[in-house]
Amino acid sequence: MEGHLPQILLPKSIPFFDQFPAGHHPYILDVVDVKADGHCGYRAVVAKLGMGEESWAVVRMNLLKELSEWRQEYVELFDGDERYEYLKKSLLVDHMSMVRMAKTLSFVLCISPFNFVPQLNLQAGTDKWMTIPDMEYVIANRYNAILVSLSMIQSLTIFLLRTQPPSNFTQHRIIAIGHVHGNYFVQVYPKYIKM
Repeated sequence: MEGHLPQILLPKSIPFFDQFPAGHHPYILDVVDVKADGHCGYRAVVAKLGMGEESWAVVRMNLLKELSEWRQEYVELFDGDERYEYLKKSLLVDHMSMVRMAKTLSFVLCISPFNFVPQLNLQAGTDKWMTIPDMEYVIANRYNAILVSLSMIQSLTIFLLRTQPPSNFTQHRIIAIGHVHGNYFVQVYPKYIKM
């Protein structure tokens, strides 16, 4: 046909792509946003675990349990009780919401065959935001996963403290998140390289 131009396929636009170092770009397949309410770090982690970002309270409770069960290990890692206690408190949104979270989580984890947590509309103050590097080992150990945290300032790969990942890399559980705009977490989907 005369005058017909071939269709040109443009590459997919990846949100927040400019927030990651250019050297990482070839290894990022996609970036997925989460709700911005102060729980974005926990939302990104829980979404990467396949539970849906509305289950952010599950991550907070699991990390609190991890810190409590392995107290001495984390007190040493955080160089004392003061930082350890601060991080434990950062996982508690407030007294009333903790009561609601505990009731919801005990119902969800003990009764429901589905990992569904009703939406909790709680804003988190900056003292409750997830911080990397503070929570990196807590997340990796609790979920028996390799944590990859990417940002313009510092990109980290965190391995487990108590166990080692499977020798077959196809069996690795990887949680990849990105820290963008200096105050916000997103889900990152890396391209995997076949070895």
